[in-house]
Amino acid sequence: MDFHSAPVFTDDEYARRLSLAHRAMTDCDADVLVVTDPCNMCWLCGYEAWSFYVPQALLLVAGRARPIWVGRAIDVEAVHQTTKLVEEDIRCYDDDLVQLADGHPASVVAESIRAEGFCQGRIALELESYYMPPRYRDHLEASLPHAGFLDFGVTLNRLRAVKSLEEIEVLRQAAAIAQNAMRVALEMMKPGIREADVAAAVLAAQVRGVDGTSGHLPSSPPYLLRGKRGACAHLSWGDGVFGEGESAYLELLGCRHRYQVTLSRALHFGTPPRRVVNAARASIAAIEVALATARPGATCADVANAMLGIIRKHGIEKSTRCGYGTGIAYPPTSGERSYSLHPGDRSPLAAGMTFHIHPNLAFEDWGLYITDTMLITETGAEPLTHLPRHLVIR
Repeated sequence: MDFHSAPVFTDDEYARRLSLAHRAMTDCDADVLVVTDPCNMCWLCGYEAWSFYVPQALLLVAGRARPIWVGRAIDVEAVHQTTKLVEEDIRCYDDDLVQLADGHPASVVAESIRAEGFCQGRIALELESYYMPPRYRDHLEASLPHAGFLDFGVTLNRLRAVKSLEEIEVLRQAAAIAQNAMRVALEMMKPGIREADVAAAVLAAQVRGVDGTSGHLPSSPPYLLRGKRGACAHLSWGDGVFGEGESAYLELLGCRHRYQVTLSRALHFGTPPRRVVNAARASIAAIEVALATARPGATCADVANAMLGIIRKHGIEKSTRCGYGTGIAYPPTSGERSYSLHPGDRSPLAAGMTFHIHPNLAFEDWGLYITDTMLITETGAEPLTHLPRHLVIR
């Protein structure tokens, strides 16, 4: 099957997801759900296009089996090629409404809701979505003055946290891409090599994929940092070269059909000082205790507290979260925005959940990141990648 020639998953899989979403709508007495997060649009029907820089929506309507796609006319062909929606499920607007001061595509979303008979209905919005700015919401509410609006929050994000067997297979493909890209990078990273050259090789490996399986552009760039820049969590590569006596780390993603798996490894060029060795040991031990603690019925907090406890035993204080749910992602984040491995998140784990485990350790003028992505199984947890976790010394 061509990479973009049809929906990725089976009809039964999409029907399962839509059923979960409709059930959640019923629970909050919503007549229409306006889905604007492209991750959730992709999850519900397979729609996969980088068109989220303009307003769009997937409407789930009570009593209607198939969703309604609302978007820019130029993106209709992407609907045909990545979903099984038919013409009666598609509403589009032309460029007269694209990024202009007068008018807004929300008027077309509102008209679609009116056409379904819910101009006075209860309309659920994803107000936590990056992709529903205030102007979108304000125009929608003004266009439906007699409707009632409610916040659906991140309900869909949490519904997609538990992956099906079909999704897990795609995640394993993404993991293989991540692992291969990391191997390519580690082979290149030596004193005197430019950061940019390593980043270029990583990007190429991410897109080429592995074993005939193509990759996709991830939602985040490779975070490739050395020396003092290693204290920064989210900078990408710079103009410099790797130097003797420095520590460095690389965090990258493998992406397949928008499903993403994160992997990080740390290096030291030369003989590592004791603090670097200790931080590496703390990170590795934290990942191991996370894999040993995580299981259905345990909570996110259980895993976080176990990880933080191990890190403290190595004499390092850390209070930030130690991981997050992962799966489908679009910019600006690789996280699922569902659950966090944090002492304050008492949410129970379930088989099929996937988490990026990151005992990331940032200090005043350096940092060390060794991370993996884990799958919660019926009896425990397993890493999706299998690259050795030791500190790489060059």
